[in-house]
Amino acid sequence: MKARILVVEDEKAIQLALRGLLTREGYEVELADNGDLAIERLQQQLFDLVLTDLALGRGPSGMDVLKAAKE
Repeated sequence: MKARILVVEDEKAIQLALRGLLTREGYEVELADNGDLAIERLQQQLFDLVLTDLALGRGPSGMDVLKAAKE
Protein backbone atom coordinates (compact mmCIF):
# COMPACT_ATOMS: atom_id res chain seq x y z
CA MET A 1 0.00 0.00 0.00
CA LYS A 2 1.30 3.45 -0.93
CA ALA A 3 1.93 5.97 1.82
CA ARG A 4 -0.57 8.85 1.73
CA ILE A 5 0.64 12.44 1.98
CA LEU A 6 -1.47 15.56 2.43
CA VAL A 7 0.23 18.61 0.92
CA VAL A 8 -1.15 21.90 2.22
CA GLU A 9 0.09 24.81 0.14
CA ASP A 10 -1.64 27.97 -1.06
CA GLU A 11 0.63 28.54 -4.08
CA LYS A 12 -0.51 26.49 -7.07
CA ALA A 13 2.96 26.15 -8.65
CA ILE A 14 4.43 24.72 -5.45
CA GLN A 15 1.44 22.36 -5.07
CA LEU A 16 1.97 20.99 -8.56
CA ALA A 17 5.74 20.64 -8.13
CA LEU A 18 5.38 18.76 -4.83
CA ARG A 19 2.62 16.53 -6.17
CA GLY A 20 4.69 15.63 -9.21
CA LEU A 21 7.83 14.90 -7.22
CA LEU A 22 6.07 12.85 -4.53
CA THR A 23 3.93 10.93 -7.02
CA ARG A 24 7.04 9.96 -9.02
CA GLU A 25 8.53 8.66 -5.78
CA GLY A 26 5.53 6.36 -5.35
CA TYR A 27 3.41 8.27 -2.83
CA GLU A 28 -0.32 8.91 -3.03
CA VAL A 29 -0.77 12.68 -2.77
CA GLU A 30 -3.80 14.77 -1.79
CA LEU A 31 -3.72 18.56 -2.10
CA ALA A 32 -5.34 21.29 -0.03
CA ASP A 33 -4.89 24.97 -0.80
CA ASN A 34 -6.01 26.32 2.57
CA GLY A 35 -6.20 25.34 6.23
CA ASP A 36 -9.95 24.82 6.30
CA LEU A 37 -9.85 22.32 3.44
CA ALA A 38 -6.85 20.54 4.98
CA ILE A 39 -8.60 20.12 8.33
CA GLU A 40 -11.72 18.85 6.55
CA ARG A 41 -9.66 16.25 4.67
CA LEU A 42 -7.93 15.20 7.90
CA GLN A 43 -11.33 14.54 9.47
CA GLN A 44 -12.39 12.39 6.50
CA GLN A 45 -9.24 10.41 5.73
CA LEU A 46 -6.06 9.07 7.28
CA PHE A 47 -2.68 10.30 6.09
CA ASP A 48 0.80 9.01 6.82
CA LEU A 49 2.35 12.47 6.50
CA VAL A 50 1.16 16.08 6.40
CA LEU A 51 3.44 18.49 4.58
CA THR A 52 2.26 22.05 5.11
CA ASP A 53 3.22 25.64 4.50
CA LEU A 54 3.03 27.50 7.82
CA ALA A 55 1.64 30.75 6.35
CA LEU A 56 -1.52 29.88 4.43
CA GLY A 57 -3.15 33.30 4.14
CA ARG A 58 -6.66 33.60 5.56
CA GLY A 59 -8.09 31.00 7.89
CA PRO A 60 -6.21 28.35 9.85
CA SER A 61 -2.41 28.39 9.68
CA GLY A 62 -0.14 25.47 8.98
CA MET A 63 0.34 25.06 12.74
CA ASP A 64 -3.45 24.78 13.14
CA VAL A 65 -3.44 22.07 10.48
CA LEU A 66 -0.69 20.16 12.30
CA LYS A 67 -2.60 20.40 15.58
CA ALA A 68 -5.67 18.96 13.83
CA ALA A 69 -3.56 16.17 12.37
CA LYS A 70 -2.22 15.31 15.80
CA GLU A 71 -5.75 15.03 17.21
